Amino acid sequence: MKRNSKKRLMITIGAAALALIVVALSVTFAYLRDSSEKITNTFDPQDISVDIDETTGDHYKVIPGTSADKDPIVTVATDIDAYLFLEVTDNTDGKINYYIEEGWLPLEGHDNVYYRIVDGSDSEQEFHVLKDDKVYYPSSLEKGDILPGTTLEFQSHAIQTVPFTSAEQAYDTLIATEAGIKTVDNAADLKTGLESGGAIELGADIDFTGSAGDALIIKKDVVIYGNGHTITTDTDSIFRTDTDDISVVLADLTLKAPINGRYNTVLRVDSDNVEVAITNCNILADHYPLFLNGDNTDINISGTTIQGYCDVYSRGADLNLSSSDSTLIGNNYYPASESNGFANIVCEGADAIVSIEDSSMKTISDNGNLQGFFWTRADNVEYSSSNVSYIADGNEVNSDFTQRDILDDKYFIGDTYDHIYNCKLILDEYRWIGSEHRGET
Repeated sequence: MKRNSKKRLMITIGAAALALIVVALSVTFAYLRDSSEKITNTFDPQDISVDIDETTGDHYKVIPGTSADKDPIVTVATDIDAYLFLEVTDNTDGKINYYIEEGWLPLEGHDNVYYRIVDGSDSEQEFHVLKDDKVYYPSSLEKGDILPGTTLEFQSHAIQTVPFTSAEQAYDTLIATEAGIKTVDNAADLKTGLESGGAIELGADIDFTGSAGDALIIKKDVVIYGNGHTITTDTDSIFRTDTDDISVVLADLTLKAPINGRYNTVLRVDSDNVEVAITNCNILADHYPLFLNGDNTDINISGTTIQGYCDVYSRGADLNLSSSDSTLIGNNYYPASESNGFANIVCEGADAIVSIEDSSMKTISDNGNLQGFFWTRADNVEYSSSNVSYIADGNEVNSDFTQRDILDDKYFIGDTYDHIYNCKLILDEYRWIGSEHRGET
């Protein structure tokens, strides 16, 4: 994991200059002065380690109708919450029975892979693999059923839970990274890397140029480590998905789609069932930095700054969006017009859940256009926030939330000309639940 370091900048006032001032005044005096206590910020590295071992040996005599002790145990040491994975490679052709211990959950989409979430701890934690630490030999076994060299193998992996949207995405990222990371330093190599998927790291800043409609297409699960580098484009989008059921992870990366007169996006999701994790990134686009056009999109944003006309614009149904420790900035630079009002997050697809915590939401509207924090034009949408700072044109507005702000669509919910049903708005100190339609009738 890459960690940022900060250099301390020191400004020194020359002693000779101060002496000249004192001599010129020919007066002995003491400045009014005071000093605060020193605040020291210490950054401690976090770590995860995992091991698997057993005490019952690794060779067994098979006697039909009996059982044998077998006690593989996974030991994990982690300072932070982590996904713990267990892979079972069963070469027994079903001739030997065993049962996975309770607490391990099957990993969806992966045969014989199990997982559990482990809380961060100062102490090592142990997890048994097999129920009762046993394997069983059916009485129906006959000579020749078990061939020499038949094996049953177990392997464990661990990875941090943040910023992943699910255990499946975390596992895919882990496996892709362990399979090898491809380093790219130009757009052509990045495009080739995306075609095969897996883990990619940037070795340099990249400029992606093209015509209207061009984008770097994501067709397979991919993890992109930026290493602090920047991808810039002069076309409509940097990345676009066109394949269902894939995972996209963006980490430690700056992505810029500057103003060029088109509806720029940084990531456009045009497929269904896509999981997106964005961590420690800076994202800038003149229009829709994140444009979610597919159904059933899960997106987790952490430690990231996003700025655009509408930071997250979702048109697909079944959105699940969470954001933590991030800053979302809505910059409404359009000419003054009633039709140019918008919001930082807009949901036009039904059945969406949006959760923002420990973050800052800022709106900027130099031309007087209405720029809200969250709007929806769909049914069954829930927006909740916890420990979020809401700032409109430089002014904190948390304490000013009133029913009028909600019902007149100043900051939240939706356009008054739309009919929306069963929507929930849950702020730190304000709760609005609409069980009936609202808007013009």
